[in-house]
Amino acid sequence: WRVDDGHYTSLKAFLADINLFPTAARQYHDAEDPDGQRIISRSHTLVDMVHVAVGQLDPALVSFCEAVTARRRAHPHLAPKANPHSTPSSEPAPATRGSLRLRGDKAGS
Repeated sequence: WRVDDGHYTSLKAFLADINLFPTAARQYHDAEDPDGQRIISRSHTLVDMVHVAVGQLDPALVSFCEAVTARRRAHPHLAPKANPHSTPSSEPAPATRGSLRLRGDKAGS
């Protein structure tokens, strides 16, 4: 919801929160418990995946977004107003995974 609500004004701010996931996972889940270990491991995997995705962003797009953020900070009256339609729904949108490995399918089947 923070992304939809415009909480993050920079990629750096977004990544700072994402990087907290493993710390939070360790704080709330027992590393000695198999379920806790799995959650902690997945939090690290998620952070890695986000960093890979960010690394694939077009640097020109990142620069453009940083310039927009700088202009909005310099001129707050130009920033768009909050979108009243950005309220999260109670049900998440269905997701489709593209990875055969993640779906448990074998290549060629």
